[in-house]
Amino acid sequence: MIAVPKTKLAITVLVLSAFLYSGRRVCAFDPEDYEEPGGTSVTLRMSPTDKIYGISFEDGTWLVGTPLMGQFFVSLYRSGEVDSFFGSVGMTFRLIPRWRVAPFIGGGGGYNWAFKGVGNEQTGGEPTAKSHWSSHGEGGVRVWSASRGQFLELSGRGTRNMDDQRLNYWSVALSYGQGW
Repeated sequence: MIAVPKTKLAITVLVLSAFLYSGRRVCAFDPEDYEEPGGTSVTLRMSPTDKIYGISFEDGTWLVGTPLMGQFFVSLYRSGEVDSFFGSVGMTFRLIPRWRVAPFIGGGGGYNWAFKGVGNEQTGGEPTAKSHWSSHGEGGVRVWSASRGQFLELSGRGTRNMDDQRLNYWSVALSYGQGW
């Protein structure tokens, strides 16, 4: 364990507290000056060959004046391959032009928490699903309504599990969203 003198620790905590709770800007840079809302959406995702079905809720943010978007997501899905339910949180970065019909590519990652799995004794000693990190790459097309208030999205995603190769899969998704 690293020994930190109490005075250094107290000064560090005091400075961080002042920075976080002062309500004043310490510097002129404010990240919100470079962000604009990208909209919220709900996604139905499935992979019949890998027996994966789920729903996801996303919230996107554009970098002002660029085709770059970040999207936070929270999802719930079932994997029939390992007979488990998962909840996940993560982020996707996309390169997506602001056209009415806009193709996109992106990638990201997230943490998947296992709610339920089959016990080792029931699978003959085969390890069961557990919580894990994953990464993904995706591509698709977003179609905006004429008023730009709503959109539909069709996409494909390849997901790679960092721990368990049985949980690698390809999926397709249909999304509906509002914003921008």
